[in-house]
Amino acid sequence: MHQLLQRLLPALGFLLATLNVSAAEPLIEDFGSLPQSDSMVISPDGKHYAFIQREGEQTRLLIVNAEKKALVGGALLPDKTKGHYVRFITNNYVLFRASQTTRTRGAGQFEFTGAYAYSIKEDNTRLLLARNEELYPNQSGIGNYVGVNEDREEIYMTAYSDRRDTPFDLYRVNLENGRGRLYGKGRNTTLRWFVDSQGKLLARADMDARRSNYSVYSYLSGKAEKVYSEDTDRPPIGLMGVGADEKSLLFSEALDENRAIFRMSLETGEVSGPVYSRQGADLDFVVLDVNRKITAVVYGGLKPAYDFVDDRLDSVFERVSSKFPNSSVFYSDSTSDMNTHLFEISGSDRANDTLRVSGDPLKLAILGRGYPGIDTEAIADIEAWRYTARDGLEIPSVLTWPVGISEDQRKNLPTLIMPHGGPSAHDRVQFDWWSQYFAARGYVILQPNFRGSDGFGTDHERAGNGEWGKKMQDDVSDGLQSLVNAGISDPERVCIMGASYGGYSALAGGAFTPELYRCVVAFAPVSDIPRMLNEDVRRFGRNHWVIRYWADIVGDRKEDKEALKSVSPVNFADAFTAPVLLLHGRKDSVVPLAQTKVMHKALKRAKKEVELVTLDGEDHWLSGSETRQALLREIDEFVTRHNPPD
Repeated sequence: MHQLLQRLLPALGFLLATLNVSAAEPLIEDFGSLPQSDSMVISPDGKHYAFIQREGEQTRLLIVNAEKKALVGGALLPDKTKGHYVRFITNNYVLFRASQTTRTRGAGQFEFTGAYAYSIKEDNTRLLLARNEELYPNQSGIGNYVGVNEDREEIYMTAYSDRRDTPFDLYRVNLENGRGRLYGKGRNTTLRWFVDSQGKLLARADMDARRSNYSVYSYLSGKAEKVYSEDTDRPPIGLMGVGADEKSLLFSEALDENRAIFRMSLETGEVSGPVYSRQGADLDFVVLDVNRKITAVVYGGLKPAYDFVDDRLDSVFERVSSKFPNSSVFYSDSTSDMNTHLFEISGSDRANDTLRVSGDPLKLAILGRGYPGIDTEAIADIEAWRYTARDGLEIPSVLTWPVGISEDQRKNLPTLIMPHGGPSAHDRVQFDWWSQYFAARGYVILQPNFRGSDGFGTDHERAGNGEWGKKMQDDVSDGLQSLVNAGISDPERVCIMGASYGGYSALAGGAFTPELYRCVVAFAPVSDIPRMLNEDVRRFGRNHWVIRYWADIVGDRKEDKEALKSVSPVNFADAFTAPVLLLHGRKDSVVPLAQTKVMHKALKRAKKEVELVTLDGEDHWLSGSETRQALLREIDEFVTRHNPPD
């Protein structure tokens, strides 16, 4: 323990009283480093905090005594391992998930995920299910769990077993030694498992793509009994958690133009509800406890809104939000007595800082700094920006202003258009390291939630079906036009940049509206849509529901082949007039590097100005500080050269 603490202490930085950067001198190292205090949680008894901290490329789990603010334990993650998630599953055990990008001959490149259990009393760490040799080796989700039995110190985890047809099974795992025993036999069609708070089997859900059937099985009687069945080619409902009575499941489904949460009885299969819904607000995600019971329902939009199961938290959330009007407030954790809560503040007020809230009247204290090198004065102003697309659809968006300029200077500015990835995702009014860096450099940044984005209703999302490179791209162009019409943007000084789908959108902007942009930046972009769909068939199989999903969202790879070619930027290299910067991580397991290489080759063949930068060791999510900083340097130099700030 003593030697470990000596290695952990220099990086503690738990309570930071000094701020070390001015608004006038932003540093790539400040914006491009991963958050130093991330995923902070509190033990049920309130005695300890746990969180992930990063320094350079080293990731640590740290355990801190809540009363003394003293480091009492933790773990160093292996080299090249990325920490993603921390949770107290008992007062003694902390679960944290981590992953490594792995390549095997059978599965190619994928993200191998594992779960670790750290014991505060024993000061040791166990990799769970590591000793189970019967598991299928090439899988990415071994770190997933569905429940905890605190009395027996067991956790229930899902994994593919290396038996015939690789079924998706449920394991009962001993927290002390990490060993798992087969607990529930699934099939190769099984998607989800559910248990109650004592670990008793409750339900499983199967999606049989060959038979186009989705089924839910109840285990209340002690054996699997089908209580729900629907003929469909992809999962029709999104099972989310266990009902409070532990005899039902909660799931999401469309209600009018928004998603809501309904209840399914495990005794009869009867559906009732909605249990949770909000007029004019779309369901975004749910917060679950260790046994997958809902703690809070979170609604989408430019700022998150919450419905808490415990009414006391509704009042706390509203009061905390009123203290930070220019930010998004995210709930993180609470003690079991509901006297102490943790929230993350992200926006113009704070850069992903963790806030402790306790007592009545409320006492607020900043526990951890996400970006300790960035003074609050160096955070750019962020606000909602709404405009109307050419066909009348309202597009809710996020506008980030250059740092340090007055309101009367907010005109005729150099501009960056930054469409998000997904495309079923959305940007909020919150701190974004990428846009914040360029706002500090002097650019105004627009992040449009084009049709196809989630969080603003099912109609808004479904309006993007089949519209890649068409109406979805028009929404991006119309966002720029709205800034020009308002006198904010100089139409002669605009670049477009994005990652993943946002990278596709950046390339589509260069290919289909070349007159709008002085430069194009794309990280991990899709450039050839038919190639993408064919790769997914090789990865999942032609009958998998994911293939049907893409057919609905983008188009059928066979029936719509020519239409898909017509919106693939790789086929329109001759149309580009702006210089292009392409970047891609060599360990990307989501969008293959080949998508960027074929675009680079096409632009070179067309004798266009193009640069290609590959980032060694980097994945699809820019999980390393060194490569994030390298990316910012490359983009900064490129954009400054072609579209200099004031």
